Amino acid sequence: MKKLFCLLLSALLLISLCGCVPNTGNLRGEIETPSSSEDLRGDVQTPSSSENISDDDETLPTTSEPVLSLGKTENNRYHNDYFGVSCTLPSDWFFYTDEEIRELNNFTMDSLDEDFAENLKNATIIYDMFAKTSNGFNFTNITMEKLTPLQVLTSDLKTALESQFPALESSYANMGYTNIQTAYQKVTVDGKEYDGMKLTAQLQGIDFYVVSICYLKKSYLVSVSVASLVTDDTDTLLSYYTIS
Repeated sequence: MKKLFCLLLSALLLISLCGCVPNTGNLRGEIETPSSSEDLRGDVQTPSSSENISDDDETLPTTSEPVLSLGKTENNRYHNDYFGVSCTLPSDWFFYTDEEIRELNNFTMDSLDEDFAENLKNATIIYDMFAKTSNGFNFTNITMEKLTPLQVLTSDLKTALESQFPALESSYANMGYTNIQTAYQKVTVDGKEYDGMKLTAQLQGIDFYVVSICYLKKSYLVSVSVASLVTDDTDTLLSYYTIS
């Protein structure tokens, strides 16, 4: 059973590793480094002592834009304001801890803040969230990838997704999956349509279903993937998400 779970986990992570943009530039483009008034927890900037607002000033202070950070999980809700994505999961789900997410990204928990910022800057693909049900039948994760300006302008997500199918099917076959089928499709999440793909396969006689969507946010490509075993619950899993 443990080996089966590891194969399922590897399969879902493999979906996230398939880049959705053509290789028109350096995919290791730098992530904006937060200034002294921004940190990787997404804290809002506060005015400095020289920016005091007088009592008779009727102009309200403007709200700062969210800063780049990993998402946060509170109870059974995940949210990342920078990328405009959140999900609320039922009580039988649990999120990977901060430590487990950092391990997926090859970061260490004892990194200093500046080391962590450097890790983010140099990362090609960042795992931001991973969650699964207690019985291991349903999974979901979120990744993001920094794009160059040229990639943002020239990216054709449908063509890029379809170009990954042969390599994806080959990788699944190498892991022991059979009856592998992949297809591009438009996927509706939170009332909006996104470029996406659906993969179906079997592992040791068990049906496996994966749906993944991609969307551009700022200069990043965000990928949301959901997967289920035995029955196709992907529509239900996607209904847990909101994207702004």
